[in-house]
Amino acid sequence: MALGPTPAAATSIASALTAAHLRVEIEIATHLDKAASTETFRLDASVQNIQPKDYFKLRLKNGLLRAAPTVTYDDSLDGDFTAAVDGCKFDLDHGFVYVPAADLDDVYVQVAYVSGYDDTDEAGASPPAVREAILTFVAVVIDMCSVGGDKVSVSNAYKVAGEHAGIVLQQLGRSSNHCVTPMY
Repeated sequence: MALGPTPAAATSIASALTAAHLRVEIEIATHLDKAASTETFRLDASVQNIQPKDYFKLRLKNGLLRAAPTVTYDDSLDGDFTAAVDGCKFDLDHGFVYVPAADLDDVYVQVAYVSGYDDTDEAGASPPAVREAILTFVAVVIDMCSVGGDKVSVSNAYKVAGEHAGIVLQQLGRSSNHCVTPMY
């Protein structure tokens, strides 16, 4: 599909950018747009495998955290979650919080955080790997919509581009192994 400087071309590119954005979100299992979230977890060592040793590994719904989250706990869900959890470790890119298991068995933990990006300022710009993958997937999306021409050779080039985007995103991949997930 030949795209010249027309309104239809601009619409096609904008649509391809949206599709590529969604594809990256699926690949790394996180939303890219900046958002504040609060998630609640129940910690119970009798039913949860504590990995790594001495820590509950909490998997937040989103990765790409902007800063260390606030982690509080309470003995019940109707509590006010004002007691801070000390000694937590964080993997901000992947959205994991490691909560010390000592003294926190059979409690509810609440994690408040800001994740994602808005490209309105340099501090909010998405990581280079995300931008590269989106731009690479744009070509793949446009190719999927095109017809005619030397489709086979072009499609092979775009297939390689799609594989490249997947490799670039591997560094941001998120696993659920040995994780406690939010209650809701």
